[in-house]
Amino acid sequence: MKWNQKIGNGRLFSPRTQRVVGDEKGSIVLVAMLLFMALISTGLLTMRHTQFETVYTGSLRLSKVTLNVAEAGLIAALAKAAQDPEGFVAFLQAQSTLPPYRVTMADISTTFFDTSLNGSFGQSIPTTGYVNWLTELSDPVDTNRMPGFSLAGFCFKRFRWRTQAEFGPFTATVPSTFVSSQKVLTTYAFVGPLTCKY
Repeated sequence: MKWNQKIGNGRLFSPRTQRVVGDEKGSIVLVAMLLFMALISTGLLTMRHTQFETVYTGSLRLSKVTLNVAEAGLIAALAKAAQDPEGFVAFLQAQSTLPPYRVTMADISTTFFDTSLNGSFGQSIPTTGYVNWLTELSDPVDTNRMPGFSLAGFCFKRFRWRTQAEFGPFTATVPSTFVSSQKVLTTYAFVGPLTCKY
């Protein structure tokens, strides 16, 4: 075997060793490419995670606003019933002889929410464009027992109140299921005092 002296660090390399060392020059490029690909993959995963978090945050806000719309609708329907219980029951029975009875947002006010740029929803409503709620009253029960009232001459109607709210960037005819939200609240409440019919 013939030995050649290399000047690099005063070491001796055989021809076979020189071939192996010469072949390793491309491996540095390969390792650099693999590291570069790993960094790009990490960056893409981070970007995707950030995008998901942004969408999740927007959906969470949309969900909270819709819950607030549902609460406002339920409270408005309860307030309408509390203002004039007899008139409220007559209003329900004028709509239909059988439950479920309906109280819509338009029944309370045609401008229930201020949808202007600086209105009820801030600057999100120009891009959302649709907000609505509907309260249905079902399972009516007549009773003369209500906590806090004497039994003499008072009656009450107990209903199951179910309020459904919608909020999102769609029109009433073409909903966008990707960026809209619906919430439902249910409770039992009494309407009265009413004049007893029995």
